[in-house]
Amino acid sequence: MKLCVIASFAVVLWGCQREIHISSPVKTLNPGYNRMSSRALVREVASPTRANLDYAVYSADVMLWNAPGDTVRLPHGVTREDLRFGDFLGEIHPDVGDIPVTEVERASPLHWKPVLEYLLEQAFDEARSLAEGYGKVTAERFGFSGDVPAPLIEFADLYLATKDSSVWIKIECKPWMLPMPEGLHDGDGDGVPEGFARLDASKFTPKLFSLLRGEYASKVLTEAEVIDWGHQLAAYWYPSRNTDFQDLRGLGSWPGEAVEAEVKREFPGRNFPQPVFALRGKPHGQPVYFVLAVPGMGVKSPPTPQGGKEGNQSNGPVSVSDNIGEYLASIRDREKSLLTKQGKGSWDRWRGKLAPYHREVSALLATQPASVMALPGRKAFLLFRRELEYLLADDLQKLPPEKNPLAAIASLRDSLAALGIDFLFVPIPTKLDVYPGLVSASGVKLPGGTTQPFFRKVLLDLAGKQVETVDLLTPFQEAAHGGDDSVYQRQDTHWTAHGLETVAKTLAERVMGYAWFGEAYPEEIHYSVRDTVFSQLGDLYDRLPSDARSGIRPEVLSARRVLLPDGQLYQDRPDAPVLVLGDSYTGVFELTGCRNAGVTAHLAKGLAGPVDLIMGWGGGPEAPNKLRRAGPEALKGKRLVIWMMSVRDLFVYPGGWGGR
Repeated sequence: MKLCVIASFAVVLWGCQREIHISSPVKTLNPGYNRMSSRALVREVASPTRANLDYAVYSADVMLWNAPGDTVRLPHGVTREDLRFGDFLGEIHPDVGDIPVTEVERASPLHWKPVLEYLLEQAFDEARSLAEGYGKVTAERFGFSGDVPAPLIEFADLYLATKDSSVWIKIECKPWMLPMPEGLHDGDGDGVPEGFARLDASKFTPKLFSLLRGEYASKVLTEAEVIDWGHQLAAYWYPSRNTDFQDLRGLGSWPGEAVEAEVKREFPGRNFPQPVFALRGKPHGQPVYFVLAVPGMGVKSPPTPQGGKEGNQSNGPVSVSDNIGEYLASIRDREKSLLTKQGKGSWDRWRGKLAPYHREVSALLATQPASVMALPGRKAFLLFRRELEYLLADDLQKLPPEKNPLAAIASLRDSLAALGIDFLFVPIPTKLDVYPGLVSASGVKLPGGTTQPFFRKVLLDLAGKQVETVDLLTPFQEAAHGGDDSVYQRQDTHWTAHGLETVAKTLAERVMGYAWFGEAYPEEIHYSVRDTVFSQLGDLYDRLPSDARSGIRPEVLSARRVLLPDGQLYQDRPDAPVLVLGDSYTGVFELTGCRNAGVTAHLAKGLAGPVDLIMGWGGGPEAPNKLRRAGPEALKGKRLVIWMMSVRDLFVYPGGWGGR
């Protein structure tokens, strides 16, 4: 199969007899790349504008490839007129050379998918008709009555013709759709038939055209902004692609020793110098990489955060707290009391009382194919499929060892205890643990307000393994019922500022109870906060069926950014005595969206001293894996490690718990 590479073009200006080579700002570096089967996509972006970065990661990326198990055989042929979707598109052209855009415009396409979402966030009312029209495109099945969750037709490249402000679209037909529609053929040899057509001018207003020609395509991002963009992408793709962010700056080349052998075999003996970052995902079970290089970036290692007082770097002997038994006893007493009250001593009996509600959960899941990861809930909330599945999960102790996380959690606790470092495990409740009524009205009357009794059993079982936990479900339920502010976002899997500040307050109270706290934090730092507002579509929007996205506006969110005494924004510090290991919940509001307003920033504010963060977007065991790869230096001077992660991933993590 021909390499799917964005070509370079040459224009001969006969008036002055000079040949000008117009190079694409985005290049695919790994030879033999196949968008359907490769294990890595390595791209170089010459000018890191948001438009070029979005194109690099969305165009023909194997991370995004979905294919059904069987060929989709349509009951009749698809004509050129069918492909116009009413008047949404104009005449279909078979080749990009047939459309009236200049060579320069042809060499620098945008990508439809991130463009549409950018426009919806920037100008929802003007872009809404585009989303509605495209929803009809991706929902079209051309008479096929079988179950095909993925679209048969999608838009890919987008070309802006400055001469007449027209917008041209590359239409791609999935190769497993037969017969092939009229007017589409595989002109670039990548295995995916395509055609080109003009978008309805009445739907692409001058304001939208101007937005794309403005900062989106012209502002060149700094290295720090490119890193921020990568974190945002990892967070956005995680629910369906299980992605994690890997900062590669200062490492020299990729792939390194940590990259799987089967991935390296795709380019034997070849290294790609000075990449900026990689996204590692498991969209279909096996690891897949997107690697980004930008000339002039990635040379130096990430800067060490500065500001605030020095953390505790003592190398003297330390030991774990001697009163852990008291906390473990209180956990056991609390959970056994709940079990007696709700299940008369039986977890299965407690679960049985929830059977009517769980049937409603199952019925909601059955409304969409298993590949659809987001479903609409009540009160305009979007729900994550895995969080619904988590509600139906059984006792973790019944899982095989490679799927059971409890041993891995206890093992980390033992390793840290051998170094004299205390440990807290903090499972984060899901949106449905706190708001069961988002599935059905009956959810507000559940026994004990609990949707998943085995969540509570996890806390009891870990106490039996000498692992102290922090119960967030109770303060979350109190916060949720104590006012109008939700602790979870409507269109995202993650918490709001209200939710994360509730967590930070709860954790700070426990951390300050350690006997070593005064020694580790001998001086107070007087942090302040600055209110801010931002908007986003959320990570569940794109997981909805395409025809269910119409009309969903960006969600407006508030946050409080944490400031140092000199007014600079707070940053986590690697020399801090408390280390947080976290999944994407510790990244939102801190590394994406509104920065410096996340749970670690507010935990630092509550402690009046800095904390450290090692975060893995991929969830599950990824954060502890990152800690191990960081080596002993990452634990120097640490008195406490707090591992917080979504309780969902304890029960329905798509990977295993025995390694990468």
